[in-house]
Amino acid sequence: MEEIDEISRLLIYLIRAGAGVRVIYCFIKMIDAEEVQTYKNRIKNLSKFYILAECIFQLKQIAFYYFTGNGRLGGGAIPGKF
Repeated sequence: MEEIDEISRLLIYLIRAGAGVRVIYCFIKMIDAEEVQTYKNRIKNLSKFYILAECIFQLKQIAFYYFTGNGRLGGGAIPGKF
């Protein structure tokens, strides 16, 4: 279970880093490009993706906390299940 948690943390860090790099790239391209609206749309779509990704990982943490107790195996919110 800890391996899955480590992989999910790595994935969210990669998503955060990738989103930051993508925003910087789009801003740099907007400086000398004629297609400013295209890059604004890309940044807007990136922000939607980032918010959705963060929400998914937060929902995963809430589910782990609820079903396993503090996000770890061993105690749960449902008596007698774990």
